[in-house]
Amino acid sequence: MSDAGSARSTALLENAFLLTGDAIVFLDRDGFFDCNPAALRMFEVEDRAEFLRKHPVDLSPEFQPDGRSSLDAVDDRIAQAYEKGHVVFEWTHKRADGSQFPVEVMLAAVDLDGRQALSATVRDLTERKRVESELARQREALHQSEKMSALGSLLAGVAHELNNPLAVVVTQAVLLRESTTDPRTITRAEKIETAADRCARIVKSFLAIARQRPPTRAPVKLDDVVDAALDLTAYGLRSSGIAVSVDLPADLPGVLGDPDQLGQLAMNLIVNAQQALQKKEAPRRLRISATAGEGRVRLAFSDNGPGVPAAIRSRIYDPFFTTKPPGGGTGIGLSLCRSVAIAHQGTLSYEDSPEGGATFVVELPAAGRAESPDEGEAAVLRTAQGGSVLIVDDEPEIVEGLREIVAPMVARVDTATTGVEALHRVDAFDYDLMISDLRMPELDGPGLHAALMGRGRGAPGRIIFVTGDALDGEVRRFLAETGMPVIEKPFTPAEVRRAVSDALASLTA
Repeated sequence: MSDAGSARSTALLENAFLLTGDAIVFLDRDGFFDCNPAALRMFEVEDRAEFLRKHPVDLSPEFQPDGRSSLDAVDDRIAQAYEKGHVVFEWTHKRADGSQFPVEVMLAAVDLDGRQALSATVRDLTERKRVESELARQREALHQSEKMSALGSLLAGVAHELNNPLAVVVTQAVLLRESTTDPRTITRAEKIETAADRCARIVKSFLAIARQRPPTRAPVKLDDVVDAALDLTAYGLRSSGIAVSVDLPADLPGVLGDPDQLGQLAMNLIVNAQQALQKKEAPRRLRISATAGEGRVRLAFSDNGPGVPAAIRSRIYDPFFTTKPPGGGTGIGLSLCRSVAIAHQGTLSYEDSPEGGATFVVELPAAGRAESPDEGEAAVLRTAQGGSVLIVDDEPEIVEGLREIVAPMVARVDTATTGVEALHRVDAFDYDLMISDLRMPELDGPGLHAALMGRGRGAPGRIIFVTGDALDGEVRRFLAETGMPVIEKPFTPAEVRRAVSDALASLTA
């Protein structure tokens, strides 16, 4: 190469050395002996002489992410570069202020006028790692969304098969208890009712988890929320050997909120405690307690597990952050809980448990004492004003159960087992209210509604729909478009009576 060509090449290399955004450092076994301006900027060192007095270990944390000592790892990488001629690897460096950042390092062996040395090209990977992390987060979010969609489809199928027979069991158990004076029969009916009601709550709670709908605001009793969450988690707690104690005052104020969302919050905190307690030797304890004061309700979930290390407490609410091994958790539970609490004008906080474990505290605005189911049902029966009702369902047991529930409230109850039969009955009599199943052969609920609207007999408030398939997209769209009230199977007599009372009251308002 001519002298001119050699000079141009040298100038290009010098420009690349000075102007590149990557840090370029020359070093031997004793440490650095040259660097470019980008190296000073990357490590936030202003004095070049000060930088060259450093060793690679001085610019690294004590340990690398894989747990290896940086000192040992540096020696290995330098030895590999000399042996192989070059080596490329990822590393964690630290700046002058101690902050750490990921980099990619290429070490290449060079001969500088007979001096064996290495050139290190260091590229900051902070932005690339951020993008990779965001892509991973989005993939995980999509994965979770697909799982929830699959869960919703599964639960819809299970609910469809279980809800009709379960509704019959719940209804008949209540009606048996209400219609007898024999103490032994009452006791047996109460046992059936308790077991059937628990099954019904479990089905409804799972449906609430899978359901995607806007949140509602209604008076909620926190003891009902806790009971439902414990129903869903009872087997896991029992099989893990966890003793659960519940201390909720009888006069605990209610809160205004979405019962489904609050149920998810409680269940997630219980499951979180269960998973933490699995790492601990027996005895394992979970205590759920509540207090109220100054317009707030404080609901606490305390365990005697290992607690949360102080170093990660600031991150436990970050989406997808988890200390569990792959497959052990998604890292969205506590994030979801905090979002639910904030959406209800409340807070979720962490405290050390008196027993050495973790306590998660939910604080929500109080909304006065919530009405108990017995009080609510008594009020409904007291305000029943008569009227006429047509009950439509293709399941004879459901029809009979609904008839027995509604009969004490109104002057006339008729039944039909098909939508076509219901139209014939409507032609013969002007009913105040219709209770109709949504899924029926021949003529289903939406078809019956359209036919009634065409005849001028389907005004809002005159039809209450009953369904065990509330997760179905078409069903949800139909209910949203019509605004008709709906009772979800498996229902209780109290739910039916309240819906009928509200519907009849709206006709006279």
